[in-house]
Amino acid sequence: EGACVAVHEYPGCADPECCDRISPLDGYCFDATCDQACVDRVLELCGLPPCTVTVPAGAIDEAEPCYEHYNDGATRAGEHEVIACGEAYTGTCTTGAPRDTDWYSLGAGGPRRVRVTVDAEFPAEGHLVRGEFAGPLSVPETHFGGRCEPIVIDRCIDGGPWYAVVTLGQGAGPIRSGQECTEIDPDNPPPPDDPPVPGFDGVRYWIRHECLACAVFGDLDGDGRVSGSDLG
Repeated sequence: EGACVAVHEYPGCADPECCDRISPLDGYCFDATCDQACVDRVLELCGLPPCTVTVPAGAIDEAEPCYEHYNDGATRAGEHEVIACGEAYTGTCTTGAPRDTDWYSLGAGGPRRVRVTVDAEFPAEGHLVRGEFAGPLSVPETHFGGRCEPIVIDRCIDGGPWYAVVTLGQGAGPIRSGQECTEIDPDNPPPPDDPPVPGFDGVRYWIRHECLACAVFGDLDGDGRVSGSDLG
């Protein structure tokens, strides 16, 4: 019992279809309590059909099987893709232990303006990260989108190094389950009676890196605009 769009102290909610939509993504909502984060997920996702992204022509395939983690950056072994100005990549992100993160180096150099566009079939989380993998790292921008609503990070940056990171998430919190890899790992196949079940959303995304001019007089903090922080 209880409306899916209202916070209540017991688990689950009264709309079975919506309950089934959210439950795989955040088991807390339907094993523990329907809190505000659960309601936020409901409001963003329930009632919407899956979508399929249109990958830009010429996009490079990241060539990562979804059961592998080749380019998880600081999350794992420090491996990443280098995405040059004007390039686009396409790949997949899935949940698991831990969830997949894909790191793309935006290179180093002088002050410049970058525009990073990410579109995904799943609820996506995009980060702009600065620093060395050994630390310290800072995350000056985090955006949420996906499900065929592109994320755009447009910012003037300094010499770097800088990375764009793609993973699964919503403003309500990360997505750690519910978007399974259905490719069979030959070295670790699932039990025959327990095959992987596809998630509601697809797992494919694309990312594009554009380099633009950055010349805003008075923009002292490098965020591409003149504001109170520059005066400070």
